[in-house]
Amino acid sequence: MLKLIKLYSDDGAFKEVSFNAGINLICGEKSINPDGTISSRKQNGVGKSLVIELINFCLLKGSYYSRVPSVNDEYLHKDSYVNLHFRFNDKDFIFSRNKRGKIRIKEDGEDFIEYSFDDAKEILNKILGFTNTPISARDYISFMIKEEDYSYKKFAEFYKANYSDLLKIHFYFFDLPVEVLGGIKKAFEEYSVAQGAIRKLNQELSAKDLDIKKLRAIQNQFETEVKSIEGELSYSEAVENLQSSNSDINKEEQELNKLIMQKKQQELQLLEVSDLTSFFGEDFYVDDEDLKLVYNKYKQGLGDFIKKDLEELKQFRNQVVEFKNELLKEKKSALEIELVALQKQIDEKQDRISKNYKIMLDTTSNNMVKNFQLFKDKFSQLEDHTSNIKMFDRQEKIKEESKTVFTELVAKISKRKAEIQKIEESFKKTFTGIHQAIMGSSECDFSFNAKNIFKAKSYFQFNIYIQGQGSKGVNQMQSVIYDLSILENEYTTKNNLGCIIHDNLIFGSVDKDSSIKTLNYLNGLNPATFQYIATVNKDDFNYEELKEEFSFDPSKNVVIELTRQDPLFPNWKS
Repeated sequence: MLKLIKLYSDDGAFKEVSFNAGINLICGEKSINPDGTISSRKQNGVGKSLVIELINFCLLKGSYYSRVPSVNDEYLHKDSYVNLHFRFNDKDFIFSRNKRGKIRIKEDGEDFIEYSFDDAKEILNKILGFTNTPISARDYISFMIKEEDYSYKKFAEFYKANYSDLLKIHFYFFDLPVEVLGGIKKAFEEYSVAQGAIRKLNQELSAKDLDIKKLRAIQNQFETEVKSIEGELSYSEAVENLQSSNSDINKEEQELNKLIMQKKQQELQLLEVSDLTSFFGEDFYVDDEDLKLVYNKYKQGLGDFIKKDLEELKQFRNQVVEFKNELLKEKKSALEIELVALQKQIDEKQDRISKNYKIMLDTTSNNMVKNFQLFKDKFSQLEDHTSNIKMFDRQEKIKEESKTVFTELVAKISKRKAEIQKIEESFKKTFTGIHQAIMGSSECDFSFNAKNIFKAKSYFQFNIYIQGQGSKGVNQMQSVIYDLSILENEYTTKNNLGCIIHDNLIFGSVDKDSSIKTLNYLNGLNPATFQYIATVNKDDFNYEELKEEFSFDPSKNVVIELTRQDPLFPNWKS
C-alpha cells in the first residue's frame, strides 16, 4: 500500500502537511466574510489545490504540465526543495525536487542521492512495483490523483491525451491486454497520416479538375503514347535510318574516289611527260645506255608508279625521236586539260557529298530532338501521374493494413474480455453496492465491451450509468464511485496501491448529501487499507455546521485548514 506521510520544504517555504491513514481533508476557508461580502468563490488563492500540485510534483509530474515551476520565486525559491515523505510496503522514501529540475531520493534513513528526471522515474517504477508491468508509475499516479482541472464530461477522458493511453490504467485493473493499446494507437496514427496524405493529394487533383479515377485513365493513355514515341526513339532504328540515308552518299563517295585515282594517274603521266620533255631537246638523240640511266633514276625515285619496262621505254624513245618535241608537248597539254576537268568534277562531287551529309544529319537530328522532347514531356507527365497513383495506392494500402492490425488487436481484447467475465460481473456488484450506499438506490449499471469500429474512441467503451447522470456533479460522482470500486473489488484491488487523491471532486458540483455519504462510506472502511486525500472549501463542507450529518467527527480528519490570513505560503498573507 502507498501511504503519504508528510509534504514539506527544507527552508519552510510553505506550511508542512502531515497525512494519516484513512480520510485526510485539506480545507480552505469560507468565501463569505462575517459581514456578508464574498471575497472568493473557490479560494484557490490559499493554496489547497497547490498542496495536490506539490504532491504530484514530487511524484515526478512533468515540469511542462505542473503549476509548481510557475510559482513566484518570492514564495518558492528555485533552490527550495519540495519534499514528499511516503511509505510503500513498510519502506520509507523521500522524493525531493526543486524548480531548477534537481531531484533527490532518500530511502529508509539513508543519505539523499541525486538523480536525473528519467532515472528518478525508473527508481519510482521500481519502488512502486511497475518494473515488469505494462504501465508505468506515472500512468498510475495520473489516475490516482484527480486534479482540479480534470474534465468529467466523458468517463475515463479526464485530461487531454490519446484515448489508447487513457485506457491503459483501466486495462491494467481489469487484467485486459494493455500491450495491444500501443498497437491500436500506432494503427490509428498510421491510418491518420495516410488519410491526411490522400486528402492532400485529392485537394491537389481537385484544383486541376481531376480525381484519382481520371488520373488512372490519363495514365493509361500516356503509357500508350510514351511507348509509341519510345519506339520512334529506338537507337537501332535511328542507326538504320542513318545507314539508309548514307547509301546514296556512299555511291557518290565511290565515284569521287574513282575520280581522285584517275586524277592521280593523270598527274603521273603528266609528270613523266614533263620530265621527259625537259631531257629531250628538239634534235637530241638518247642512246640505249643513256636511256637506261634515265629509266633507273626514275624507277628508283617513283617506284611502283613507273609501270613501263626499259624496252617499252626504248620504243617510246624511238617514238619520241620520231615525233620529237611536238608529240610530247601535245601530250602534256592534253593531260593538263584533262586534269583541270577532273579537278572540277572532284570539287563538284565533294561539294554535293558535303551538302548531302549536312541534310542527312540535320534531318535525323531534328527528328530525334523533336521526338525526344515530346518523349521527355510525355514521360515527365507520366512519371508525375504514376508517382501520384503509386502514392495514393501506397497510402490506401497502409490504411487497409492499419485496419487489419486494428481488427486483430480488438479481437484479442474481445477474447480476453470473455475470459474475465467473472471479473466484470464481480466489479458490477461492487459498483452497484457502493452506488446504493452513496446514492441511495441500485439504479446503476457498469460494463465494458470492445467493438470492431475503426474510430479512436469507439473500439472500447465503458457502459456506466448512475442515477441522475448527465450533470457535472453526477458525472464527478460517477468517477468517485468507480475509484472506490477499484479500491474495494476483490479483483481490481490487487493492482490498486490504496491511495486516492481528489482535488475539488466530491464537493462543489456534487450535492452535499452525496458528499457526506461518500465520506461516511469511506469512514466505514478499515483505515489501514486505504488513504483518501481530498480538498474542499468550507462553503461546501463546513464540518462545524454539518457535524450532525456525519457518522464520525470530520474535524479530526482535517489535516490542514488554509485561510487568507494563514495560507499555504506565508508570503501570501493578505
